[in-house]
Amino acid sequence: MAGGALVLLTLVAYSRALPAGFVWDDDDYVTHNPTLRSTEGLARIWTEPGAVPQYYPLVHTTYWLEYRLWGLEPAGYHAVNVALHAAVALLWWLVLRRLGLPGAWLAAAVFAVHPVHVESVAWVTERKNVLSGLFYLLAFLAYLRYRPPGAAGAQRPAGSRAPGSDRRFYALALACFVAALLAKTVTATLPAAILLVLWWKRSLAWRDVVRLLPFFAVGLALSGLTVWMERSVVGAEGETWDLSFAERLLLAGRALWFYAGKLLWPHPLAFFYRRWTLDAAQLWQWLFPLAAVAVVAALAALRGRLGRGPLTAVLFFGGTLFPALGFLNVFPFRYSWVADHFQYLASMGLIALAVGALVHRLAPAPAAIPKTARPDARPTARRAAPPVPPAAAPPALRQPATVAAAAALALLGTLTWRQCRIYDGLESLWLDTVAKTPDAWAAHNNLGKHYEDLAAADPAAAAAYRQKAFEAYEKAAEAAARTGAIAGETYNNYANLLEASGRRDEALAYYQRAIEVQPQEARFHRNLGLLLDKLDRPAEAEATLREAFRLRPAWPQLRADLGIVLSRLGRLDEAEQEFEAALRDGPADASIYYNAAQLYLRTSRPEQALDLLDRAVTLDPSYARAQQALGILLVQAGRAADGLVHLERAVELEPADSQARFNLAMALMAAGRGDAARRELEATLRLAEEQGRTELAALVRSRLAPLR
Repeated sequence: MAGGALVLLTLVAYSRALPAGFVWDDDDYVTHNPTLRSTEGLARIWTEPGAVPQYYPLVHTTYWLEYRLWGLEPAGYHAVNVALHAAVALLWWLVLRRLGLPGAWLAAAVFAVHPVHVESVAWVTERKNVLSGLFYLLAFLAYLRYRPPGAAGAQRPAGSRAPGSDRRFYALALACFVAALLAKTVTATLPAAILLVLWWKRSLAWRDVVRLLPFFAVGLALSGLTVWMERSVVGAEGETWDLSFAERLLLAGRALWFYAGKLLWPHPLAFFYRRWTLDAAQLWQWLFPLAAVAVVAALAALRGRLGRGPLTAVLFFGGTLFPALGFLNVFPFRYSWVADHFQYLASMGLIALAVGALVHRLAPAPAAIPKTARPDARPTARRAAPPVPPAAAPPALRQPATVAAAAALALLGTLTWRQCRIYDGLESLWLDTVAKTPDAWAAHNNLGKHYEDLAAADPAAAAAYRQKAFEAYEKAAEAAARTGAIAGETYNNYANLLEASGRRDEALAYYQRAIEVQPQEARFHRNLGLLLDKLDRPAEAEATLREAFRLRPAWPQLRADLGIVLSRLGRLDEAEQEFEAALRDGPADASIYYNAAQLYLRTSRPEQALDLLDRAVTLDPSYARAQQALGILLVQAGRAADGLVHLERAVELEPADSQARFNLAMALMAAGRGDAARRELEATLRLAEEQGRTELAALVRSRLAPLR
């Protein structure tokens, strides 16, 4: 009954998340993730670090399965996140019950509906938190079953197994721990948390540490992989992360108090918070880490009076947060030093402490142990006096406490329900962020990118959306200037928009400005090189792309870009070598297969081109240009029926592409479907005239004449 109430409470609080959409990073994780489309992709998820943004294969496997169930419908992904969070809350209640914490159900309920966790639940990308949390707590429960946290040396019933004798629970705990790590490696703190809890409940022995050595080893190994990927693949290195040890101490101390403060007063909650300026010369900034150390020291000194529980909760909070405190480089530090989703697991410690302390305070003292017939009688070593449970609180005390707890849960649940609304879509997310954090340059920048994408998708409203995008990028640049942030990304995106608007000369200047601000960013060099190629300056394009390759030699797309430029320069052998290297060394990428196919067509090798194009559309069925090229080749090879399938798909994907429609019309004509060809040619003519493509319009008229 209590478990069902906990799950129901969670589902009600997060019901507003179910109709939410996809937001930031959900494109890399779900909507534009090619590994979800095929069985080959599933294999790459597990065997190829870098095939997906982070090596969390269990997370991406759930996406892969869901893609087969409901495609790209966001409601399904949100429902799974909410269900996983409800399961985490239920497991946390079971853990707290097993540890004998007063108010275990209330602590789990507060965790379930606390609005600071909305970011972890309503954001599809943060499946990492809720899925890893599920296996983290399963591992915790299994280990507590293997090594009960009762007092060391306590007697057990006759015939019962000694603690630790059933190694099935040890194996289960280790398996669940590995699963948690494969969902998110922040869970590597679990073995330390287990030791902490065992120390709280009884004295530790070396055997406790030895038993957990395999856990520590696996955790360190997978954590090391994550740290390497954050730096080498995700890009968490450079000026933003070049902090001195003193600055990292300042960051850690302030972050601890920030997270504790948001648990106590969760308002306002923002997707990006303002990035603090860290300055070791300002003495007031040292108050944060010193105060954190003072709290731990005080709790350690008072553990004789308070017990070990408060110290355990605080150490659990700080230790679980450790990977996000600044001692390790994580990519989100580029935007903010803190994020709500970083404290998903860590918050359990302080919530349990606060609720447990409150319940303990409200409960009356335990009843005194009755005197024995012999006043001098004492429990012997063989027969301990039975513990007396605390007396139940009288109704006069229980009723106000129950009402207060219900009111607190209702308030937290309402705040959670309201916070979920910002995840309706990209526009609501970024508008909410810039309203709460005006200096969040990345939020302004991403809002501009959203409007830029809307302009590309809606030609009728393109001008209005582009104007909004320009305004957002200008605000991003202003915010970056105010905060001292490195805003090369803003200049780069502004240049992308200028280029899309046909203002290539202006775009060139902004790409160069982005490189001046962040000369070590390979993406900016690449974008400049691609624009130089479009401006028919292939020699300069080659030099710029080679600089990008020097900065990021493990980027296979760059080798394909070099192949394109070299082919324009007539250096076909060199171009082929670059494409072969890109295909050999890099992950499967549809655009690389497509561009390599273009080179093979140029060198009169249609069979190889056909194979590459087939692989391109298998990897990314939404790749319209590859669908069109494959369709044309199939028609030319005498396979008109197969070719029509791909040409029709290309038109379906890009209905405003007049060239694609013309190619489809020609294939229909070749297949003897004159009426369908005529209708397609008429649609092509209207588009060509609207787009000012006079040569194509004249060609269409010449093809239409015999059909009318």
